[in-house]
Amino acid sequence: GDRPFYLVMPFLTGRTLDLKVACGVAQPVAESLWIIRQAAEALEALWSAGWMHGDVKPSNLMISDAGHVTLLDLGFARRWEETGNSGGRPWVAGTVNYLAPEWIMGPHRPDIRSDIYSLGVILYQLLTGRRPYRVQSPADLLRVHRDIRIPGPRTWAPWIGRDLAHLVASMLAGDPLRRPQNPRELRDRLVRLEIEHLAERLG
Repeated sequence: GDRPFYLVMPFLTGRTLDLKVACGVAQPVAESLWIIRQAAEALEALWSAGWMHGDVKPSNLMISDAGHVTLLDLGFARRWEETGNSGGRPWVAGTVNYLAPEWIMGPHRPDIRSDIYSLGVILYQLLTGRRPYRVQSPADLLRVHRDIRIPGPRTWAPWIGRDLAHLVASMLAGDPLRRPQNPRELRDRLVRLEIEHLAERLG
């Protein structure tokens, strides 16, 4: 009865995505889709078990030398029913530049679509070399969604196809009902786009 519990995890090598996006250079479309599709698959595994991550950001995505992506740091992960209560706003997780607006304003409670929003910020950043906006506080984020129209990724990267630009815009929708509704839907849309850009990646 006194035997200790322990957890065995794989030893990860590689580097986190923040090192790639910090250079401020647009990444190839095929590579960006490859990274984000794998991250969506990780979110799908959480979602299938009834969980959300709560802090999706570049420093929590590890890329191995072979290009495989691992979603790190489940310290903010919660089951959906734990993300809010009837008495007010839920606990606020995440990093403000990747934070979905429902974390700080109603009427929707955070759920897996909040993670999809955060992943949309990362995809925008990969494709354009810049964030869709820069904010310093939750109040700044509210102003962005109330007063500012986020420029589409084709503003900075006109070579991006319209279908991909539309997907990015839907992931960044202020209203969760306008986003992909779960990681499986997102993954399927990313796979279709990956197929279109397969020759680019293999080349």
